[in-house]
Amino acid sequence: MLRDFFRTPLLPVTLIALAIGMITVASAWAQSLPSFPRVSPEAVGFSSDRLTRFEPVLEREIANDMMAGAVVLLARDGKVFYERAAGVKDLRSQAPMTLDTLFRIRSMTKPITGAAGLILVEDGRLRLTDPVSQFIPCFADFQRLESPDGGRFMPLDRPMQVRHLFSHSSGLAYTAPDGRGLGPYGFDTLQAFVEDLCSVQLYFQPGTNYRYSVSNDVLGYVIEQVTGQRLGEFMAERIFEPLGMTDTFFVVPDDKLDRFSTTYDRSESGLVVYDQPDTSVHRNPDSPHGGGGGLISTAEDYLRFTQMLANGGELNGVRILSPHAVKLMTRNHLPTGDGKAQPGPGAGYGLAIGVDGDLGAKGVMGNDGTFYWAGADNSHFFVDPVENIIGIWMTQARPFNYDYAHDLRNLTYQALVGSNGLDKEDNR
Repeated sequence: MLRDFFRTPLLPVTLIALAIGMITVASAWAQSLPSFPRVSPEAVGFSSDRLTRFEPVLEREIANDMMAGAVVLLARDGKVFYERAAGVKDLRSQAPMTLDTLFRIRSMTKPITGAAGLILVEDGRLRLTDPVSQFIPCFADFQRLESPDGGRFMPLDRPMQVRHLFSHSSGLAYTAPDGRGLGPYGFDTLQAFVEDLCSVQLYFQPGTNYRYSVSNDVLGYVIEQVTGQRLGEFMAERIFEPLGMTDTFFVVPDDKLDRFSTTYDRSESGLVVYDQPDTSVHRNPDSPHGGGGGLISTAEDYLRFTQMLANGGELNGVRILSPHAVKLMTRNHLPTGDGKAQPGPGAGYGLAIGVDGDLGAKGVMGNDGTFYWAGADNSHFFVDPVENIIGIWMTQARPFNYDYAHDLRNLTYQALVGSNGLDKEDNR
């Protein structure tokens, strides 16, 4: 249409301006389209026949009421070679699962919050060594348990730093030592949430151990304090819009509600609704933007984010982070040694992202150095920098376990017949 438009003789200046505006709109619209070429598995070293092994696993889990449906997406070298939508996104309506279904990604929000924090580090507006009390004054008054197992409370030896929020080494958790649950939902604002945290005690001296926690939610508040923006606004400006992640947000808009999935709890009688689209907290624009687990996204949108990391901070000519920032993000930041906790066997934790350090201890196929994480509704992803493979599994079923993470990894690698990693090992 625009090509014919420009063929018009003696195009008036005003029409030229209009045409330029149309081109700008078209360019922005094009950014929202899938940017990943679709190729055959064989084109990137995979076996089509062996990838069919995903199908019976998905069908079995749906038939056994372990989930209502799922989306699986695999990419290598920036090319999608496998994508599958199975089952339904809502049992009551029987609406089929589609590749553009919106999922609560829960703790897969954390790596995005980590990237947002690193953007501020690169901007020179935040230091990993900044004391958290610089942004939340009452955090200067924390005490900690004498040992992670209990004992009396003692003053901190050193203040909690921003880096401890990234790496879950802050001494916080999802429950306080007195047993009460912690989290941003149920509060009107993130500020109210972090101020409530000031009444709890820490499990250990920050920086000396690991405990999965609300730390990334606190990091989200720090980002808000530094930027003067709500967390979602800053993420949209510096991550989502530049990457064309048009389906990632904290609040589901009205015109996308029909793509929003239902989350289920597993029970002896089958799947029971845990959170449904029309009454979800993710429909409330006033809810806090929880940096530890509040985002909604699609498999394709999350691929944009993870491919940016896999590319060293850049996608489609748009740079979000420097290569060295991604390198820092995806290295283990946890103390090691006897009595030190970790996310799991063979695993470390970087700046808001898990990192594999010992594949044998982990017990799944892949490569050391793979980074990954998951969400409470059993969404999972991994990025293998050796093979340049990204895997994403999205579903909405609770309670959480690592079964689907292991299925995703093992079913992907068993189909890989052209391996960069094994070739390198053979040459050693």
